[in-house]
Amino acid sequence: VVSFAIMDQGAKRTVMTDHVIDIVSDLRTIVILKQFAVGPLQAAIGEQLDQIQRHIDYHLGKARVTGAAKILGVSTPVRARVEYICRAFSRLYPGKTVDLQVPANLAVGVEEQDFDEMVGNLLENAFKWSASELRISSAELGGWITLRIEDDGPGMSEDQIAKAVLRGVRLDEKVPGSGLGLNIVSDLAEAYRGSLIMGRAELGGLAASLSLPKVARVDG
Repeated sequence: VVSFAIMDQGAKRTVMTDHVIDIVSDLRTIVILKQFAVGPLQAAIGEQLDQIQRHIDYHLGKARVTGAAKILGVSTPVRARVEYICRAFSRLYPGKTVDLQVPANLAVGVEEQDFDEMVGNLLENAFKWSASELRISSAELGGWITLRIEDDGPGMSEDQIAKAVLRGVRLDEKVPGSGLGLNIVSDLAEAYRGSLIMGRAELGGLAASLSLPKVARVDG
């Protein structure tokens, strides 16, 4: 049996158009600020420009495959990609403990780059805001896999959670980054008919539950 992930190309184009608008707005603001920046502010602006460049590269790549609707026979191994992303963030945010409770043979019907974009944004937030501990678990229900990422940081209020997935909204202007991460995750998940739900974690911080279509299990 071959499982397919069906992605609505109209929705995909809308996601990219919206985020290109946000990126251009961010870039315009940062270029203006850079004219007056000195010292540590220059370094912070450099980090923002680097992240915007990553977003631009990503969305330019996605634009190449939106010319025609297609059915994609794709399969991305969940645990392997999560481990890969965690290794990268462990170097950026040392001293954090990660409790990974995801079976090795789970797979989702999502392009690998899209999976990395979604999970990478969620894990970046968890590593950045956690005090010392993260927990990553999974659950299977029907044709879906839900990946739950929890941290022991300050968490968010219900109002902050509602604002977090709005286009262009930043919850903290002082934290480096373009501020588009959670919105990108939510939009990409919906384009795959999935969802992103956020709430309070058992660890005390934020819990992000990302549901994506399940496909045939991988070997291992």
